[in-house]
Amino acid sequence: MKLFVNILLVTLMLGFTALADAQNNGESATVTTDAVAALAAELVEAAGDDAAIAAIIARETENGNIDGLATALASAAKSVVQTNTTAAAALVIQAVVVADEASKEVQESVGEAASEVARVAKTNGDEGSASSIEGAILSSDSDTEEGFYGAEAEAEIAEAETAAEVEAEAEAEAEVEAETAETEAAAAETAAPEAPSSGGVNCETASPADSACPN
Repeated sequence: MKLFVNILLVTLMLGFTALADAQNNGESATVTTDAVAALAAELVEAAGDDAAIAAIIARETENGNIDGLATALASAAKSVVQTNTTAAAALVIQAVVVADEASKEVQESVGEAASEVARVAKTNGDEGSASSIEGAILSSDSDTEEGFYGAEAEAEIAEAETAAEVEAEAEAEAEVEAETAETEAAAAETAAPEAPSSGGVNCETASPADSACPN
């Protein structure tokens, strides 16, 4: 009986320890996410200032925060790309460089971010920035490259689907317009006035000798 009680106590203690570990891990994950978000906000604020960005990168690298730094750089690049493609390109290129020492998951995520920034740069006519990003990708780790080209392929598929939808909508509208035109033409034909008549006599069916109809 005593042995049973001891086993039960040990089991309960292990259970409490596992629960505490799970709670601590969840808290750590939250803190990490918040820290990355705060770092990304700092990078957005410094966007366009090469010296400030370099100082932040040096600080975080010294602290060993490689995954967090790469993630924050990529996030900051996506945040500023709509207003400043040059600054966004600089940020995401730094993310690609830092990601060489990051985890596989972070490398893929950085590659996807680089693809997004490059596409926006192209759309805005900033071919130089897009080209610089692609050059950095070609020199990056294979996982970063995979993330980039995987996102590119998905974007192309999405664009093709959108184009197909637009074309289908245009064809449907054309069909509706054609049907409407046919309906209106039929209605106009039905409502057309009868052939001229005189004195209540239908000149189309009257005999040629009917004096009421013009010769």
